Amino acid sequence: MECASTGVSSKNSLTSTLKADHNPPFPQRRIVIRRKRFCDQPQVPLRNAYLVLGGISLVVAIILTLLVYGDALRLPFYADDLQLIPWIKQTPAIEYWYRLNPYGDWRPLVFILLRAIYLLTGTLSPALLYGLNIAGHILCATLAGLLVARWGRGPRYAGPVVAALFALFPFAPNVVLWISSISYPLVTGLSLSALLLYLEAREHDHLVLHLCSALCTLMAGLVWEAGVVAAGGILLAELLLRRRPYSRWAGAHLVASAIPLTVIFILSSEVPTQLITGLHPWYNVVAWLQCLAYPLAQVVMPVSGFLGLNDILLMTVLGVLTLAGLAFLNARLGQFHWFLFALGWVLLWTVMPLTTQAFNWFRDPGRAFYPAAIGIVLLWGLTIADIGETSRRLWIRRGLQTIFLAAALLPAFVFLRQIVSTHRMVGDVLWETVAEAEASPGTLVINLPGRVTPERRVYPLMHEGMIPIPPPTSGEMFVAVHSDVARDFEARSMGLILPSGLPYALELADPFVSMDDLRAATRVFVVDYTAHRTTLSFAGAIRTGGERGAPLVTFGETVVLSAAECHWTGADELAIALEWQVRGLVSGNPTIFTHWIGPDGKLVTQSDGDALRGLYPIAAWQPGERIQEVRVLRGMSTFDGRVALGVWDPGLGERWSAVVEASTLLPDNVFYLPPCTGLGKP
Repeated sequence: MECASTGVSSKNSLTSTLKADHNPPFPQRRIVIRRKRFCDQPQVPLRNAYLVLGGISLVVAIILTLLVYGDALRLPFYADDLQLIPWIKQTPAIEYWYRLNPYGDWRPLVFILLRAIYLLTGTLSPALLYGLNIAGHILCATLAGLLVARWGRGPRYAGPVVAALFALFPFAPNVVLWISSISYPLVTGLSLSALLLYLEAREHDHLVLHLCSALCTLMAGLVWEAGVVAAGGILLAELLLRRRPYSRWAGAHLVASAIPLTVIFILSSEVPTQLITGLHPWYNVVAWLQCLAYPLAQVVMPVSGFLGLNDILLMTVLGVLTLAGLAFLNARLGQFHWFLFALGWVLLWTVMPLTTQAFNWFRDPGRAFYPAAIGIVLLWGLTIADIGETSRRLWIRRGLQTIFLAAALLPAFVFLRQIVSTHRMVGDVLWETVAEAEASPGTLVINLPGRVTPERRVYPLMHEGMIPIPPPTSGEMFVAVHSDVARDFEARSMGLILPSGLPYALELADPFVSMDDLRAATRVFVVDYTAHRTTLSFAGAIRTGGERGAPLVTFGETVVLSAAECHWTGADELAIALEWQVRGLVSGNPTIFTHWIGPDGKLVTQSDGDALRGLYPIAAWQPGERIQEVRVLRGMSTFDGRVALGVWDPGLGERWSAVVEASTLLPDNVFYLPPCTGLGKP
């Protein structure tokens, strides 16, 4: 077949173009066949095709990243951010070169970047910094796709496939959704940029590109300590992709990586100089295999539960078999050098963290695997793009590739959406906390989350929830980082009032609340946890002094209800505002019941327990206090009904007497509120 515009054979034309512009290290017949399609438009340089594929990879990365991580723009700071952000604001940039951050990290370029943003904008906005993380993730996915499209051995559409796999890599949320982890996309982007620039410079013997590539390698070691291995990626490419003749410029990259390494070990005396100490737990290896085999790793938990096998052992076996299978397939497909390059990249970027850090893989996030994910998605992307290439039927090849790609992407997409949903659920209540703290000095919030962990695991290892306010941070630190006007805010915890049956485990952030904390607060809020939502609810307040009105009803001889009203806040939700007093010290352990009685006189739903959402038992009330509280009833099927109140002693199983004016004893010792207002009610 001839190219219409040139009159030369497609094979000869394409071969000459490749020699002039691409010069692939391992020319193979099947690669020439795949590139035959570009001969249809010989007037367009082959380089433009790579730019087009890079653009497609960029579009794929943007769409998928925003689909799963778009909600991150509405998240607050949390975890390490609560100490890092104030440190960035208070520490001059020059000190970043010889001082560690509060968590013992030496990452001067990252801190300088954040400091520059602070000086330019006057603040460190969560939305802006999360946007940087998202942009960094998109950039890394695009560069990975461009690497495959420009230099890969597979078909060119492998570029967008690799970009999609990286965008939905399931162990990236603890990087993309965490401001303090911005160093990971930065080091990954710099190392990929160094590699792409180096390959292009080698192709055209371009001095400026060589210098830019070496600069990227140097900067990689200054944004993350483990980035000193960036030169290893260049050596891998020289050995496995370019092969001979070897370039002396590879030595420049070794020097570029040696500079930050020298600073770490010599110039900065504060930086730890911990040498390689050997693998700490076996879980390091298993977690590595899990990331490598991630498209298959989700089957481990259900299979181990069904067969009664140990999930860690099963993950180990599956990981080894997957690695062997990938090696076999890539050898058969004629791209074993790329398999070795990708596997070498994974080993290169995991050897330092996995051999110098002891992880608790059930609690610690897997940020260490973020740069290594480039190699992992290269393995899977090239393999999937070449599936079925031996078949002569195009529809069979495309069908197999689509099935395998969907099997890799869809489970990861669902998993990531669950992770982001948890972050958004927690982030919403944290923003509510800031708003209430700013609205009134002396606000007290109960039960802010320290750690949220789903009860059911998807993967055998690595934390799958969120760590909003871990030690040594606190709720007070969280509000202080997000507000300059909140005053006298306090955060405490009371685990006994948490609901049961939640689909996640909670570790609370703050110390146990005391009665003095409740009495000192101007307003008390409690975090309400449900299966898919967290909200901040006003629980009430403890007042002293003021006019004491005529009691509505007296329970026993000491407990007085002085005010009560109810208001519909939804079709099946009712808010009940009450004010209580005591005439003297209370003996025993009485508590309050609140019932919704239907038109047939039967109990429909109830909200029983101590005042202030269970925080302030009647036995702790003091004379002279006015206990104001709001109770919520849910689950009413009709507006027809009444709210019934009373006091009873669970130990004795008896209700206290309910007496109104003129010493009238109420039937069943129950006080009924007037009809509730709201939602069309009078």
